[in-house]
Amino acid sequence: MRDVMWTCIDQWDNIVQRWTEVPFMNLEPEEVTSTTMKYLKTVQMLEKGLPPNDVVSMLKKKVEVMKQRLQVITDMRNPHLKKVFVIACTHSFR
Repeated sequence: MRDVMWTCIDQWDNIVQRWTEVPFMNLEPEEVTSTTMKYLKTVQMLEKGLPPNDVVSMLKKKVEVMKQRLQVITDMRNPHLKKVFVIACTHSFR
């Protein structure tokens, strides 16, 4: 179970780094959502299977931050938003 914990923290950091390096308009909201939900389930499994620890708490916080951003990402990818608004928000989002 600890191996899963360490693997997840490394993978999550790599995934988020990849997402932040991709131009915002090339982000796939469905992929971000499904990956975030998958990691939330994994965090729940780790919380149940391991004694409380700082690593699982840190992973949970990181995943929850992305969960809070999901709606914004989805909304900003709406084709009806003006491009100027999306560019302005993208810069402030990072």
